[in-house]
Amino acid sequence: MSPLARWCHRHRLAVVLAWVGLLIALGGAVGAAGSSFGDSPLSPDTDSARATALLQYQQPELDIVSYFPAVVPATLGAIDAASARVLAEGMTGPDPVFLSTLKADRDAFTARHAKVTADADGARILRSVLMKPEAEDHVHRLHERVTRLARS
Repeated sequence: MSPLARWCHRHRLAVVLAWVGLLIALGGAVGAAGSSFGDSPLSPDTDSARATALLQYQQPELDIVSYFPAVVPATLGAIDAASARVLAEGMTGPDPVFLSTLKADRDAFTARHAKVTADADGARILRSVLMKPEAEDHVHRLHERVTRLARS
């Protein structure tokens, strides 16, 4: 190692130019390769869409979380129908989970999620009903349950 260190020390300019050249070459290779990443978690051919069944409607305010099922195509009508289905199946299934919905109008929804097609006046979204600190122990199980309902 010490002969390499001595050579690098004696040829500092060559070493710096080699590193700069390598960085430029790598940058050019990345640019030429392009990107296969989409910018929408609702695109059906993305890892995000396959891994995500629920999307956050907006940042939580206090302890209320609002979310909606990820659907393809991403339209207000499809989101409304999926939310209604999750609500009904969640409350009547063998392992009930009690949910709440909120009607988000077209303008409010598309302001938060511009890639959703506004084919209806609005859509129902799901809201959390776990608002007490003692419910924290149940959040993980309930999230898994609601995610399974959204995927079914």
